[in-house]
Amino acid sequence: MYLRYKNDLKRRLLSFALSVALVLSLLPTGPLAKAEDTAPVRWQIGEPYDAETEESIAVEDVDELCETHLDCVKRRVGSFELTMQVECTAEEYPSMYQAIYEEVENRTKAVFETHTGVPDEGDYIRYQTGGYGCSCSGSVSALDNGNLLLDISFYFNNNYYTTADEEQAVTERLGEVMDELDLGGKSTYFKIKAIHDYIVRNVTYDFEHLGNTDYKTQFTAYGALIYGTAVCQGYALLFYRMCLEAGVDVRIVTGEAQSDEGREAHAWNIAKVGSLYYYVDVTWDDPYVEGGDPGTVYTDYFLAGSNTIGTDHFLGEEFLDDDFIYEYPVSDEDYEYSYYDDYSDDEPSLVSQSATLGGQIEANLLMKLPEIEGCNYEDSYMEFVIKDYEERAEIDTFDPDDRSKDGRLFKFSVRVSSIQMADLINVFFHYYVNGHEEVQEYYFKLEDYLIALEEREDSSPELIELAQAIREYGYFAQRYLSVYSKNPWNYGGYHEKMDGFSDDHTIESSSNLRDFGNYQKNLAEDVRSVKMSLTLDSDTAINLFVKTEDGYSGGVTAYVNGDPEGGALKVSKESLGLYKITIPGIAAHKLGEPFDVKIGTDAGESTLFFISALTYACICVENETPARDVMIALYNYYEAACAYVMSLNS
Repeated sequence: MYLRYKNDLKRRLLSFALSVALVLSLLPTGPLAKAEDTAPVRWQIGEPYDAETEESIAVEDVDELCETHLDCVKRRVGSFELTMQVECTAEEYPSMYQAIYEEVENRTKAVFETHTGVPDEGDYIRYQTGGYGCSCSGSVSALDNGNLLLDISFYFNNNYYTTADEEQAVTERLGEVMDELDLGGKSTYFKIKAIHDYIVRNVTYDFEHLGNTDYKTQFTAYGALIYGTAVCQGYALLFYRMCLEAGVDVRIVTGEAQSDEGREAHAWNIAKVGSLYYYVDVTWDDPYVEGGDPGTVYTDYFLAGSNTIGTDHFLGEEFLDDDFIYEYPVSDEDYEYSYYDDYSDDEPSLVSQSATLGGQIEANLLMKLPEIEGCNYEDSYMEFVIKDYEERAEIDTFDPDDRSKDGRLFKFSVRVSSIQMADLINVFFHYYVNGHEEVQEYYFKLEDYLIALEEREDSSPELIELAQAIREYGYFAQRYLSVYSKNPWNYGGYHEKMDGFSDDHTIESSSNLRDFGNYQKNLAEDVRSVKMSLTLDSDTAINLFVKTEDGYSGGVTAYVNGDPEGGALKVSKESLGLYKITIPGIAAHKLGEPFDVKIGTDAGESTLFFISALTYACICVENETPARDVMIALYNYYEAACAYVMSLNS
């Protein structure tokens, strides 16, 4: 490009013409091969540009120039010219020209070196380009306002292993293959496995052109995908392209591999699963390469750790650099398949359900929350709507520390009372991708989960007994509270009715329950009586109702087990002279745990010795109260919970 100014502008040409030969830094790697291949062709310095251009494109600024350069490279344009004009002052001119020169040099060089995550960029361009050169020329003229106008042309001359038509063929065929593999909704593990197996089954090693470096197709994804033959570089390029198409981060690594003939140049891949990368050498998993059983898909080099692949694969210096190691941390150990891989990495997944046997029963949903571009789970939450009562929805917000035992799943929980076990629970998981709210919907019944536990082949006898005991407890608690709760409901209406149990159930170790009734009390002068109850609808809690003498106007305090500070209990005034003391959150296997309760009044301390939740159960059973059945069920629940906890600790 040369000056194109109109004569009537009367601009003054400074007669300063620049002719700068600019050769970008050389790429370090050319065609690579498996151990049987010949030595790779080296990159050659591009000569100063002096040929006719295939394309000449004017751009507005450096950003557009670099974008256009990338577009030309991806379209496999061999020679092209990019021109731009820049206005500056005379003082700015030397530094501005130098700055443009350096920026264009660095950014166009980066096209061949920078991993962007775009399938047809990064390593895909780098390892299918034989070399490139660039030169620059320019001129400067004066403007009427006293400033200068730089008129700069950059000439690019690149050597590719594929043509634009061949790349179009790759794109079209890949679309068909990726549709056939149907990887949407699959985990990263299964995506990589499907791609690995496809290449092993459909590509054979190009022994025919081995050593013929003039035949560039052997080094390309085009050769591997369209012709079905390539050397290791073509295998690695196709694997790279397909993984990125599937949303899996991947790089091509190069170095040497040890075979019977010795060490020779080789290329393979690293692919990311979770937070670490693993090695994948599709070439060496091809049975036709290693003389294995044709038709067999080998996995010796599938998601291998450094300890495994390091025995016969040796990375080049570039990939041993601290910066590369920091950016792409590779696991020492081979990847181990687990249940976690059965669920998608494209969106959150409900993996499993569990129940917590605490002071109240909790239903837990365990979620796989994979890394998704633009997704931050910090503001995510689980909304639980029990039996369509939206106004009573329970919310559990994301807690990064609330996880499954193996740390891989995130737990969201909702309290389920004894009377809600058969109710349908609608669950809405809210999360955000690029600021847009996404909602996943699930539903379940705790009763169904407990029945499933009883029927699972891998459930231990203790777990089966516990699941059945919880259901039995829920059935009798539901029936009792529908009549005797402060706010009774229509049994089977307001709440779904649980499957029935026999009314003639008994406590096999009745003498054991009788032992829990042997509590003692020592009351101060201003305490007339202390009565007891249990909360069964939403929590397992001991309630002590303290009746003071008439006219008592002092306060009431309470604590347990001789600890006035750490063991302080909640005391609420129910009515004149009547106070309620609550010991909340008693775990199922601790229902028999005794408490010594100190009740403070003006006259001193009253003491109740050996009080437990089962103390009240014993009283109800011995006195044949209406709560007898639910108390027997509670005791059976306690016995089953103790046996289950003991089995876990044995």
